[in-house]
Amino acid sequence: MSYPQSLNSKVVELTPLALHKLSQHTPKFILKPILQVLLNQLFKQQIKAGDLDFIKNKWVRILVTDMDFSFDISMAKNATKPQLAVDFKPKKTDLIFSSHSDYLLLLALNKIDPDTLFFQRKLGIQGDTELGLHIKNLLASLDLTQQLPLQISKLINRLADSVYDKNVT
Repeated sequence: MSYPQSLNSKVVELTPLALHKLSQHTPKFILKPILQVLLNQLFKQQIKAGDLDFIKNKWVRILVTDMDFSFDISMAKNATKPQLAVDFKPKKTDLIFSSHSDYLLLLALNKIDPDTLFFQRKLGIQGDTELGLHIKNLLASLDLTQQLPLQISKLINRLADSVYDKNVT
C-alpha cells in the first residue's frame, strides 16, 4: 500500500509534536515501565548476548532535543535476569547522548551512520568518551526493525524514509 507524499510529510511533521505532548503530560511513573518494557523488547537479543553489559553500573541519558524529553538507561542491578533499567533522575549520568528525534529514528533503524551525524554536529555525545564509543558502535550495528512485528516495521521504515528524505537528501 502506498501513501501520498503529503500524508508522509504530515506524519513526519506531527509525530514529534504528538510524542512531545504525550511525554510532557504523562506522569513519569507511567512512562517508566512503558519505556522499560519497550526497550527490553527492542534490545532483547543484544541483552541476551551480553552486548549491553558495558552499561552495567553506568547511566546513559538519551536526550531528544526537539521534544525536551530525556530518560536514562542502565543494566538493572540485582535483576533475576539481565534487563535494561529506565530512570528519569539517576544519581549520576555517565554519558549524555543527544539529538533531534528525526536523527535518533534514523540511527535506530541504521539508516544513517552515527559518525556522520556526530561530525555534522547533529549528534551530541558528552561524558565518558569510551562509553560513548561503545554506544555509537552498538547503534551502527543495529536495525531495530528486526525486533518489531512486520506491519509496524513497515510503517516505521516508511516514516524513516520520509524523515531521511526531509533531512538528508
